[in-house]
Amino acid sequence: MATLELIISEFIILALVCLLLIRHYKGNSVTFDVAFSVYLSWVLGFAGILLLPYDISIAVVDDRKNEMLVIVWNFVYWSTFGLAWLVLPLQMEFHNSGQFTFAEKLKDAVRKNFRSIIFSASAGIIYVVY
Repeated sequence: MATLELIISEFIILALVCLLLIRHYKGNSVTFDVAFSVYLSWVLGFAGILLLPYDISIAVVDDRKNEMLVIVWNFVYWSTFGLAWLVLPLQMEFHNSGQFTFAEKLKDAVRKNFRSIIFSASAGIIYVVY
């Protein structure tokens, strides 16, 4: 039980440190959505570093699978995956778009990201077939 309390306190400290880093290094022109995305990326990225020693210690001591740890790992992995491949590229294209309205910017960003994903998938398929 003490291990769980330690991990929870580590995550709370991690969240606070990441928040302080964002507040310190964020420029005045950075919008809230970008700052929030960077915050989530940092927290989830460092979460794997915090979870790994705990996961290894559980694997060494106990042969049974810890269901809660599997759920946390899946959440960290898929959240990071979604941020890296969907949210952050879409957000980057949205903010770089030359359109004027929110809907036009979103449509432009989705179109550019869809084109990029299709190109990447096609290149991957060609490579696998080759």
